[in-house]
Parts: sequence; C-alpha cells; structure tokens
Amino acid sequence: MSPQSHTVNVSRETFQQIQDLFEKNKSKLEQYLERIKWWNQRVNLFSRAISDNDLREHLRHSLLCSCAPVFNRFTSIIDVGTGGGLPGIPHVDVEYIDIDDFMPVDTPYLIVSKHAFKISELLSLTDHLHWTDILMLKGLPFAEELPADSDDLKLTTYQFTPGIQHPFYESKVLLHVSRET
Repeated sequence: MSPQSHTVNVSRETFQQIQDLFEKNKSKLEQYLERIKWWNQRVNLFSRAISDNDLREHLRHSLLCSCAPVFNRFTSIIDVGTGGGLPGIPHVDVEYIDIDDFMPVDTPYLIVSKHAFKISELLSLTDHLHWTDILMLKGLPFAEELPADSDDLKLTTYQFTPGIQHPFYESKVLLHVSRET
C-alpha cells in the first residue's frame, strides 16, 4: 500500500509574505547572520566561500516552513536545519528542542529536516521517537524513497508555483509527512 497523499500549491503571495517577514525582521536576521558567520570562522558550519547574499537566501528558505499550516499547530519543534549547513531560524512562540535532549515520550512535536535525508532513512532514524509531523524540502521525485510499509503515513506536498524564478526551488517541494502516534 502507499500513503495518503495530496498536493497544495505555494503561491507567489506566500513568497511575498516570506520576503515581508524577512524585511520586517531584517535587523535581527542580520545580527543572526553575523553571529553564525562568527561561529563559522571557528567551527566551519558551512562553506566559508558562501556570499552574504546566498546566506540571506538560505534564511528565506528556512522561513518557507512557516507557510505550511502544520507549523503553527506546534509549540515544540526540532529543527535540524534546512540544508547548506545553516542552522534553522528560531521562530517566535516556539520552544526549540536540542537534538540531544528530546521531549518526554508523550509530547508530540514537529521535526524540520534538511532535504539531504532520504525519507526512508529519516523515518528509520526517528521511528522510535514521538514525532507526529516532519517538514522537509525535497527534490522530485521522492516516491521511490518511501518505505514499502508506509501506508500509515499521510503526505502533503507543497509545490512551488511554476514561474518562481529561483534555482533553489527548481524540482523541489516542501513535503509534510504525518503519522498517528
């Protein structure tokens, strides 16, 4: 069997909302960028050759998760980053959980993951945890990454509106995987 699945389009207006959110919080985000660049000089979180503009684009990409309705249902989120080695952005009114200090077993939470994971690997690594939802940026096609026994999963695919002219979004979706616990 295969999981339940449906697709939602991410509109141009959503991208504008993300840009507006970025502009509204620009001073804090610039401070955040300076802080992670400082850490990068010491720990090498991401390529030292990356430009400030590319870093800002990565920040916009991590804000995309907030466009999924599931994001606002949670007060506990494990953000393992949205790729590029860049840590996820802290969002207001959300408790971020250290990956080494998981919540008690009876507390459902959302995992925000980078797209480098194969879905089956991520599910295998987290199967024993009490997550109910995972958000990740994924390349297409991803169906072959689903485990054979995935009929207990529900998938929502957020497709980026055709015509969004940015190479990052080509052949990618925001994938929401949910399960009953």
